[in-house]
Amino acid sequence: MFGNKGAGSALFALCAVMVSVSAQAANNVATVIVDNKTAAVATFTYEHLTGSASPMFAEVSPANTGTFRVTSYADSVSGMRFVYTSGSKKCRFSVSHSAPPPSYIPSWKKDAASIGSTRASCTVKIEKISAQMPYDYTVRFTIQ
Repeated sequence: MFGNKGAGSALFALCAVMVSVSAQAANNVATVIVDNKTAAVATFTYEHLTGSASPMFAEVSPANTGTFRVTSYADSVSGMRFVYTSGSKKCRFSVSHSAPPPSYIPSWKKDAASIGSTRASCTVKIEKISAQMPYDYTVRFTIQ
């Protein structure tokens, strides 16, 4: 097939590397926006995170936003649950996604609940989703 046996082996090796690189999945990345619409600093309490955050979640100044990136341990699942407290207002936020085989069609679950002694308006909105696996997304959590 090839005039040079070494060239055929090199081409096969190159193709094998290209296939293995393209077959490796990337971890899901969620861009998380915490929107503090209160008059006090909103402080973070960790509950659950599947992956790692960069930077780690931190307090968010009054009438300001904080942006964090959460990288999951997999391409087909992600999840996080945490609380932000501003004075006596407290919101528990969560979002997760899964894209199980064989179809890898993604679905998201999201929730925001007021759990403080003063009623808060807590909302979660998925603002952007990538069209391909690993379905990176942007989510906005608001405490008001």
